[in-house]
Amino acid sequence: MSISGQKRAPQKQHSKVRQLELLLDLAATISQAKGPHEIYRAAVQGLGYFLSVDRAAVQIFDPDGVLRFRESVGLSEEYRAAVEGCTPWRRGAVEARPIVVSDVLQDARFSTDLEVLTKEGIRAIALIPLMANGGLIGKFVLYYNAPHEFHTDEIRVSQAIATHVARAWARQRFENALRDTEQQLVSIYNTVEDVIFHLAVEPDGHFRILSINAAFLRVTGLSQEEVVGKTVNEVIPEPSLAMVLGKFHQAIEEKTIVRWEETFEYPNGRLSGEVRVAPVFDDTAACTHLVGSVHDITEAKRAHEIEERLATDLATSRDEIRALAASLMRAQEDERRRVSRELHDHICHQLGSLAREISKLTAGTLPSENQRAKLEEIRARVVKTSQETQHIAHQMHSSMLDDLGLVASLKDLCRQFSGNNPDIAVDFEASDLKASMPGEVASCLYRITEEGLQNIAKHSRAKSVSVRIDFKKRAVVLTIEDDGAGFNPKSVKGRGLGLISMEERALSVEGRLTVTSQPDHGTRITLKLPLQVRNS
Repeated sequence: MSISGQKRAPQKQHSKVRQLELLLDLAATISQAKGPHEIYRAAVQGLGYFLSVDRAAVQIFDPDGVLRFRESVGLSEEYRAAVEGCTPWRRGAVEARPIVVSDVLQDARFSTDLEVLTKEGIRAIALIPLMANGGLIGKFVLYYNAPHEFHTDEIRVSQAIATHVARAWARQRFENALRDTEQQLVSIYNTVEDVIFHLAVEPDGHFRILSINAAFLRVTGLSQEEVVGKTVNEVIPEPSLAMVLGKFHQAIEEKTIVRWEETFEYPNGRLSGEVRVAPVFDDTAACTHLVGSVHDITEAKRAHEIEERLATDLATSRDEIRALAASLMRAQEDERRRVSRELHDHICHQLGSLAREISKLTAGTLPSENQRAKLEEIRARVVKTSQETQHIAHQMHSSMLDDLGLVASLKDLCRQFSGNNPDIAVDFEASDLKASMPGEVASCLYRITEEGLQNIAKHSRAKSVSVRIDFKKRAVVLTIEDDGAGFNPKSVKGRGLGLISMEERALSVEGRLTVTSQPDHGTRITLKLPLQVRNS
């Protein structure tokens, strides 16, 4: 080896080291670029410096898949417009390899673009694919004004620059997407109606508020300065504070979301909310943060309280009305009993006495035939009036109910019904009475049986009726059943006064009345009454 050759070798080695240093500087410049245009500009300048190209360009696919010029040096607008969109690869291709042409005049692949290339003065060209995320995103284009033999080192350098550009492009795409996502999350964070808060769990056990959303400020009436950076102890007053701290510790210890309802006092007033708190753990399983939300249920809770109060008032009013109805029914029964007794003991006796006096007149001094007939007619009318008065007295109040008891009275009621409705067979059954029978209970059973039989006579077209009364240890059950026309309870609009009266009578002694019926299958009335009733 000659001396001159020995000198050139260190110089060449030094040149390569310098080239590597410059490549590292270029890579740093590209990675620190603040935007895509800075990346592309640095790449084009680097290509020109390292490869001594006459012109260079960076082309990137747009969202529609069209290859667009993003940065170029030395190319005319006319040329860029003519070749923009031309590419040997499709977007996302995974097998793209560099394409080098030492002389476009000798390569048939560029025959269609030869006129444009010749006019631009381009003789050699190299297409270097830009790959990111496993697919093609664009390309470098290297241009020479004269034929040029591309060396392996040139291709390697261009590919190295392409790798840095693609990585920077992918990183910025990721950062832009992350920034957009953060902005969207911040927008959601500040527009949701629920209160949201983010806490840091400090080593000393305090919970420091890192961030809150706009709803927190709106609902509580607190300012940002009064909350952010403060500990929970400084913001939440007692007695809520003890509850909240307990729930925070529960979420951390159980490593789960904890939910509860709480009422807080803030400058804007009282806030009732459904609170949720979720713990966040690091790689060492230590809880570093808590994220929570509060769903405002103040209005819903207030509405529920009003609803409960109204329901209580309604129930009280209903009880008062039922107590009044029971009192009126008792007063009505007492008045019926009094009037019935007056009719029976006074009016009927007087009518009976009058009839006897008339009989004496007809049996005394012989009157004329006409007078005797007239007196007999008057006596008959008096007797009939006495009988009708007795019937009215019985309808108003059956003295049998007081004298002989409920079973005998119901049996007599069924006998009367059978006599008045000979086409309807009546079956009456009663078990033995095993407990004392309060007067209001006996009266209720009698009146409901009376009303039920009257309804059967008027509406049912029944052939047979069954009346059964069962006395149990603490209750009595009355069942009235017929085989008549029946009806569909759902299709009946409203309720008749008879049914309403029966229900009110049952409620007045804490009973329960049920009516079941079906068209062409008759009707059943069931009444269950306790034998011990309260004093109203």
